[in-house]
Formats: sequence, C-alpha cells, structure tokens
Amino acid sequence: MRKIAAAAGAVILALAHAAPAGAEPMDGATLEATFSGMSFLGTYEDGSWFSEIYAPDGSISYVDAVVGHHFGNWEVRGNNFCTTYVDIEGVCLTAEQTSENCYLFAPPRPAKGPAPVDTGTVIGWNALEPSTCESIAVTAPAPTPPRLK
Repeated sequence: MRKIAAAAGAVILALAHAAPAGAEPMDGATLEATFSGMSFLGTYEDGSWFSEIYAPDGSISYVDAVVGHHFGNWEVRGNNFCTTYVDIEGVCLTAEQTSENCYLFAPPRPAKGPAPVDTGTVIGWNALEPSTCESIAVTAPAPTPPRLK
C-alpha cells in the first residue's frame, strides 16, 4: 500500500481518515484471521482508490489508477500488517476495525511520544460486502485486481 499522488474518480472521499475514539489496533492473530483471503477496496488520504487481494498463501495482487497492477506478498509481523511488492514500495501498518466492515490502516504508533504528524493513513473494506465506512460514497466500481499467479 503506497500513497498515490493523483486522485481517481472512482471514489469520493469526504472523510478525514480519523479513527473513532476508543478504536484500538488489531493484534496479529486478528489481522491474519480478518484479512487472509479478503478482496479489499481502499482509499488513501487524498481520495485516490486502490484494490488488493490478500491470498491465504501470503501472495497479494494490487491495482490502482496510477501505478496499475502489481504483485507481491503480505504477512503479519507482530501486530503489523506488512506488504512487499516486486516493483513498488511496500509498508508495515497497524489496522483498526472502525465499524463492521471498515478498517483504518496507519503507521505503527510509537511506544512513547506523540503519533507521527504525517500519518499516511488508508481506509477500506472487504469489497465483497457493503462498506460501513462513514462518509465514503463509491460512485463507480474500482477494477478488480488481476488474479494471483
């Protein structure tokens, strides 16, 4: 998951990407159980969209309107959800379930001190179920990521 500079017309974002009060990062076992096998549709802070498939074998398929299709791997490291790709930058993030089918991904919180100023947050949902993310209206379906090899 990488921040994309250009906005796509597929998603209108009217959300400041803030977690509700009391939301806590998911633990490693919950991350694995929640995302393994999921088709995920998400938005970056700038409103641009992306779609990923997190296969149970740890492979990942990614697509967005700017960098296109990419393949790689996903894994849980401690309580962080991590992605690596063959030809684009990957990242490790924490995830919070903000509602029934809505997840907020953000850089890990430091053990001490304030949270990072540039959060680089992502919000998204299981693409096969109705989104419960507030203030996000999907105006057109995002393309499905290519099938995993």
